[in-house]
Amino acid sequence: MFIFDFSRCFNFNISKVIILSDMFENCPLMERLDLSNFDTHNVMEMVSMFEGCISLKELDISSFDTGNVFEKADGTEEEFSGLLNMFQSCPSLENIHLGSTFSWYPDAGLPSGNWTNGSVTYTVGGLYDNWDASLAGVWSREITPVLHAVEYLAGLVKCQALD
Repeated sequence: MFIFDFSRCFNFNISKVIILSDMFENCPLMERLDLSNFDTHNVMEMVSMFEGCISLKELDISSFDTGNVFEKADGTEEEFSGLLNMFQSCPSLENIHLGSTFSWYPDAGLPSGNWTNGSVTYTVGGLYDNWDASLAGVWSREITPVLHAVEYLAGLVKCQALD
């Protein structure tokens, strides 16, 4: 099991970073990641930040401020989200810690299933559509063994294709 706790990296300052895209992409052995001390108020792009982390079960991004992550045009009138595929191919993700300064975009790639925080349960689409600061906290995904196996295998195939 690989657990990385950035909260213990006292001098790890990312407050001036504007692009975190691909930072942890394709880290297949990482199971837990604590980024609760990351200051992301200046970040504009988190594309594929955790994509391909097929063993990631728990993620604490409770400090993430996505206020500056926005949809932007690239000159061709095609718009994309700065959170595009952020959680794509993360089939093992069961718990995600979200803070009140986090905002969703529908193309973030959160694994399918029902996500629950206390008495509130949403599908992925419902979570994207209904998100507001009052829903901050730990969200847990209801995973069936069959769904997990299918998503995990799909993640493996994608990782193999990237090699």
